[in-house]
Amino acid sequence: MTRARQYDFTWNNGNTIALIVLSVAAIVALAVSSMRGGTEFHAHMPIDPAKVSAAKELINPNTASVASLRRLPQVGPTIAARIVQYRQQHPAQPFRKPEDLEVVKRIGPATVAKISPYLSFRANAD
Repeated sequence: MTRARQYDFTWNNGNTIALIVLSVAAIVALAVSSMRGGTEFHAHMPIDPAKVSAAKELINPNTASVASLRRLPQVGPTIAARIVQYRQQHPAQPFRKPEDLEVVKRIGPATVAKISPYLSFRANAD
């Protein structure tokens, strides 16, 4: 019968230094990415021509379903769901202009600029 090896898992100065170095490297990488504007996950998403052509009819973000909102360029299922969730939580604050959508998490000026041509705030738009 062989005896199982026992390992020493004590924390030492080398472990502490390695943890500090890796933490600093991660913080620096996040800072650089943030300065370059790369913190939005959808920022590098290519515009799908099929979605753009499907969005030729104007979409009203105050009444559109998640499926309708997903037809907008740069809007995936998560952002579409956030728009619907925001308007459900704030029914007294409808979106009146494209820039109003910036209150929704992960929608910034660049996204608003790309989706603005496809939005309508009239009652009869989808």
